[in-house]
Amino acid sequence: ADFVDLVDGPTAPSLALDPRERFLLLMENPPLRTVEDLSREELKLAGIRFEPRRLLPSLAGGSTKLTLRPLFGPDGQPLSVENAPTRVVEGPSAGSKLRSVVWRPSGDGFIFVALPPGGSGDQGGFGEPELWFASFDPQASGAAAEEPIVAERVVEATGRPLRLNSIRGRPARWHPDGRRLLLSVEPWEAASAHDAAAPPAAGPGVPPLQVPSGPSVQVSTPGEKAPVRTYQDLLKSPEDEHLYGRYTTVQWLFLDLETRRATRIGRPDMYRAGIFSPDGAFMLVSTTRRPFSYAVPDGRFARDLEVWSLPKIGDVGEGSDEGTDAVRERWPLVSLPVRDQIPTPQDAVEDMPRDFSWREDRPHTLSFVEALDNGDPRNPPSPEGFRDQV
Repeated sequence: ADFVDLVDGPTAPSLALDPRERFLLLMENPPLRTVEDLSREELKLAGIRFEPRRLLPSLAGGSTKLTLRPLFGPDGQPLSVENAPTRVVEGPSAGSKLRSVVWRPSGDGFIFVALPPGGSGDQGGFGEPELWFASFDPQASGAAAEEPIVAERVVEATGRPLRLNSIRGRPARWHPDGRRLLLSVEPWEAASAHDAAAPPAAGPGVPPLQVPSGPSVQVSTPGEKAPVRTYQDLLKSPEDEHLYGRYTTVQWLFLDLETRRATRIGRPDMYRAGIFSPDGAFMLVSTTRRPFSYAVPDGRFARDLEVWSLPKIGDVGEGSDEGTDAVRERWPLVSLPVRDQIPTPQDAVEDMPRDFSWREDRPHTLSFVEALDNGDPRNPPSPEGFRDQV
């Protein structure tokens, strides 16, 4: 009995500090995964393991309870654990698992994804992921500082489905303005035709699956000597390619939390990441590019990087759900090939531009890194003793 109590005992909560470092969100986690968690359908493609029916990473868990705790009192003095009031987050159905918490930039609210109970057997006992928003008054005191925070479910005003795609991580991120969310969802055309008993339809730009005419054949002409590593779950056939393209194709949306209207940002594509500039006017966009590789996983696939000029609140087309693309302008940045030539030593990198990011001290200035030793630590550094340049 003591051993059972040890295994089933409570675990330490996960923590999420608000951007202004005034509040701490405690996320209580179950001690063990259930048999249902381990029994869900799973696809393994290009090194990614995910649930095809809920578009979640494999073995996606979640917290059972969210609790807000202030770090400072009204007088600005730090609060001890014993004296700090707590506020429980309510709203999702009892028994929901809560995940993908992201704080609002102003620190007075946060979004999260709820996995409600009661789904079909194919979904492992949990339904479709839901997006929720919880806000509170940071200046609340007295009894108000201990009242539960009632979250509200985020739905699109016109009734369009928001079928979140979390295969690549958190499906919702805040724009720096703190009012709009960037959502990764299944393309609306596919979601509207979605049948819970079948995988989602292929998104725009994904070629239909063809009946194979013969065995899978790979040709390398001309052959080149390259370092070889061992990877799991690589693509092996055109059928794998089709499924990979189908499930990694997403539609990006801007959702205004005040009007609850969604705006399409770009066309459905295999987007990998979208990073906002500090001023929120631009976004650095990374997109997977065909052809796919059978020798390396998803993280080393070819990709295109672009900079997009984003719409402002109130722009013509912003808030439209008529299928228009609200991106104002695009600038191609670089097209990176498959990264299959990285040397094998530890700390080796690709011999091409990498680590693109926005400078935090400028409104919208990009930086990136290039290797001076061809990415191989066995080579000598530059005459100045450097291996990278920014």
